[in-house]
Amino acid sequence: MKELYHFVLDNIFNKFIGGDSEFVKVIDNYSGDVRIASDTLIFTLPALFKLACDLYQQHTGVEIVAENSSYLNFRKALYNNPTNTILKERRGIVEVELSNDDHNLSTYRLTRL
Repeated sequence: MKELYHFVLDNIFNKFIGGDSEFVKVIDNYSGDVRIASDTLIFTLPALFKLACDLYQQHTGVEIVAENSSYLNFRKALYNNPTNTILKERRGIVEVELSNDDHNLSTYRLTRL
């Protein structure tokens, strides 16, 4: 999941922070629970995982099966790495938008600094 974690940082979070217009179109056309609202990327972790798997496959040709064990490893990578430290260097931050006892139902937001 390390590759997918870095893919999210570089090809999802970084493109949003940088205002990549092609990325905005991808999100606008995406049917999952990832959206841009008020210049903020809003997502649940399962939806971010699914988006990352889809985009990773498009980008590399390698399929990551979006199963529960893969998702749990992905979520662990997000929590166990200095994600916000890296994002702050790139002028962004992830914060909890709406908390839920079930982390899968919590909503997060990525904003530009």
